[in-house]
Amino acid sequence: MSCGMNKPRGIYGKYNVSRTDGSSGRGGRHEYCDYFVLDVTHDAFSAPALFAYADACAKDNPQLALNLRTMATGCLKNNPPPEPCQHEWKIKDEGFMCTSYRCTKCGAGCDDMGTSC
Repeated sequence: MSCGMNKPRGIYGKYNVSRTDGSSGRGGRHEYCDYFVLDVTHDAFSAPALFAYADACAKDNPQLALNLRTMATGCLKNNPPPEPCQHEWKIKDEGFMCTSYRCTKCGAGCDDMGTSC
């Protein structure tokens, strides 16, 4: 059984992002664009995300790829990724169609269909 990490909020509106060129303002080209923010100082998952983005953009924008790889390398030095939990599952709830489980170590949860809960 494989389950996600215990992140109860998922994606939500935590940041207000605006472009420095003003194009995210009212009537601008980017007024209704969505953005995803990475905290490269504290988030241990930011380095793998930066490496993946660098790989994706390397052909079209090699300078950006180089900058992202440099940033990701710094992230790893300052904030190594956490050791994955060796989950110890305990039944949380037995339902008619589904049984849910909770890890006694980290609190991660899922059901018997592999869905995070």
